[in-house]
Order: sequence, then structure tokens, then C-alpha cells
Amino acid sequence: MKVVMIGSSGHSGLCVPDCIREDRTFVAIALGSRGESMEGMERRLREIGYTPTVYGDYREMLRKEKPDVAVIDNFYGEHGQVILDAFAAGCHVFAEKPAAANPEQLEQIQEAWRRAGTSFAGMFTYRYDGAFYKAWQLIRQGAIGKVRLLNAQKSYKFGTRPDFMSRRKTYGGTIPWVGIHGIDWILWMSGGHFTSVTAVQSAAEAPNGVCPETTALAQFQMEDGMMASLTVDYLNPAAAPFHGDDRIRVVGTKGVVEVRYNGVTLLNSQGVQHPQNLPEGDFFGDFLAQAVGKGKCRVSAEETFASTRAALLAQRAADSGETVCF
Repeated sequence: MKVVMIGSSGHSGLCVPDCIREDRTFVAIALGSRGESMEGMERRLREIGYTPTVYGDYREMLRKEKPDVAVIDNFYGEHGQVILDAFAAGCHVFAEKPAAANPEQLEQIQEAWRRAGTSFAGMFTYRYDGAFYKAWQLIRQGAIGKVRLLNAQKSYKFGTRPDFMSRRKTYGGTIPWVGIHGIDWILWMSGGHFTSVTAVQSAAEAPNGVCPETTALAQFQMEDGMMASLTVDYLNPAAAPFHGDDRIRVVGTKGVVEVRYNGVTLLNSQGVQHPQNLPEGDFFGDFLAQAVGKGKCRVSAEETFASTRAALLAQRAADSGETVCF
């Protein structure tokens, strides 16, 4: 399989190890956003034996290389047009999130995907995390009964952030960039659908006082009376044991399951239990296998669209101060 990479501003590095195989290779890389740099990724690929052609224009790369797969990872607020161009070129698309800058553009991407007939997945990496996957498995097995309430948390250390994150146009917003993971957990673990969202956000303590928003909170109403909340922040202390303090608590009619600090706690009629995490999965490997009809990725195109749309509507609710219906 011929794989190309467009941009390298997020988590595209997770794709590199799996491509050290004779039947797949990175043939080329290109910038996806003005002001981006591919030097680090080019160096990494060369260190493991690849000699990718480097393009200044990703559209030229798509025309000349005719790749099977496009990994898209340019500035977060500018993924949409690149994804549209990759589908127009007939590529399977593995894209950093969010896939679009607004719900209207997401609809265009969804239609382009249908026309292309190829595979599509957003980089919802936690579906391949051993703790989160174990929690999902327990819920599917009925360990907590019927899901009624979910509380998700995403907390990152601010650290040193690139300049493009200081502008909404190129950043996209903290809810679509960080909070989208928690939104995906909620949809994944509940098996439900959102009906409305109310959200607030603040850029207090942000370096430029505008972006990125340092804190955000969203409340979701769901079908069948389920409900969910999400908090997002960049205030995880520097001394914290992990860069991200990622948690979800799922309350059911027969118990509660919680993921915290990379571990799972289950409380039901059997008492408090600490189930062992499942092995880490191979996200990009599963995606490539699905692209050739030899497997199934844990993140479907439909789920990518659902989580992305929810994140974009939550961002719209926070910007407008109004409840947004789905």
C-alpha cells in the first residue's frame, strides 16, 4: 500500500511504526497548512529506512503519487479541505481530529466519503487504549446494567504549545481538539445518541487571553433520558504523573465503571473490583487491514462523523451561549 502523510502537527507519529513492512510504505510527505514544518517527520522516516519524496503542495503529491492511503495531520482547524481533496483523489483517509471546522463542512466531507467509497477514521486513539477498551467491554457484557449517566474528563498540561494554537481559525477550539475524545467515549460507551448540548468555556490564563480556551464544560442530553457531562482543561499540574488526566465514570442500573489514571474500577453486586486492562491495540494496522478488506477498525466512518458533529455543535453552543439541538 502506498501511504502519504499530509502535515505533522498532531498524532501522525502513531502511524509510523506500523508501516515498517514490505507491503506498505510511506512514499511521500507534504505540508498541509501554511507555516507548518515536515522536517521532524522527514527525519524520523529516514531514520527507520524510508526515503519519502517531499512535496511543498499536497495536491501535487496526490496527483503524482496516486496513493492508497492519506494520513492527514495538518493544523487542527484546517483538516476539512485536505480531507475533501484526499477523498476526491480516491484515498482511504486516516485523519487527525476534528475532521471539519464546522458542521456544514462536515456534511460536505460525509458526502465526499460516500462518493469515494473508501475507508475513513478519525484518530480516536483511546478506543485502542487497554483501560478504556476494558471499560467498554465490561459495559457491553452487562457488568453495570443499563447505562444512565456518564461523566468524562480531559485534562492536559499546558506545556509549550505551537503558535497556530493561538488562533481559532488554525486551532479550531479546545472542545473539538481536546474534548472530542471525551465526547467519543460517551457515545462509544453509552451506545446512544445526543439530543442537545449546552456548553461554556473560558480563555482565562491563556497566553494571549483568547486561544486556546483553557477550560470548558459541556452538558449533553441523550435519548431515552440518558445524560452526560464533559469537562476539559489545560490545567493539569506540571507535577502530575501523566500529561493527560483522562477519566470517565459510567453509571448504570446495576453498577458503576470508572477509568482513572490508566486503570479500571468496577463496582457492582460483586463489590469493588479492579479488572486487568486489555492489551493495547494496533489502530493504524487495523485501519489498513480494513482498507484492503481483511479486518475491521474499532473506529468507523459513521462514528467519526457522529463524534465530530457533536464536538462542533458543543463548540457552537459554547460560542453562542445557547443550547444547540442535534
